[in-house]
Amino acid sequence: MPRSSPGARLIDDYREFFATRRSIRELRTDPVDEDTVWRMLDIANTAPSAHNAQPWRFALVEPGQRRAALAERLSKRLREHLATLGTPAAEVARQTDRTRRRLTDAPVAIFVCLDESAIQATAQPASAGAERTLAIQGTALAAGWLLLAAHAEGLGACWYSTPLFVPDEVRDTLALPPAWNPQALVLLGYAAGAGTARARKDVRELTLRLS
Repeated sequence: MPRSSPGARLIDDYREFFATRRSIRELRTDPVDEDTVWRMLDIANTAPSAHNAQPWRFALVEPGQRRAALAERLSKRLREHLATLGTPAAEVARQTDRTRRRLTDAPVAIFVCLDESAIQATAQPASAGAERTLAIQGTALAAGWLLLAAHAEGLGACWYSTPLFVPDEVRDTLALPPAWNPQALVLLGYAAGAGTARARKDVRELTLRLS
């Protein structure tokens, strides 16, 4: 495709869009317009999934008591974990305070969950694990689409894997439906900083080309 063609220019625009996305952990407390939140969720909902099952579910947790209670529970679990590692008390305090602050202060907190009831049923026991993996992959793609939607809206966002390690705390505190298995937490808002551009391996090192 000639580099001067409209298609090539569009590709260059998209390349710039993807290359400039960052994981933004420090967010301003300015509120995000509700219509913007729904636009991002609409985009996330267009992610591909096996069998078009759309196994993802979103728990949009408003700032307030429920989120504060969850932040306390997660900070407690982190404190206990760091203590088992022999982490110095000052560092334990720093990390737990940071965890609490990020969750309570973020303008938007979205827990991305896998709906276990959406996993494709199969009569073949050997295929059951693969079908669950497909549902997890679809849910992860929805979270990825959400990050890209936030970038397109000029917002900062970060994907946290915390729910994978403390699913019971998340499920109980948020009173999620029993079939909702929390997979990720995405915090969104206006960026307080530019974020860090991290070095990437050359894709040629990661690709096996066969003939």
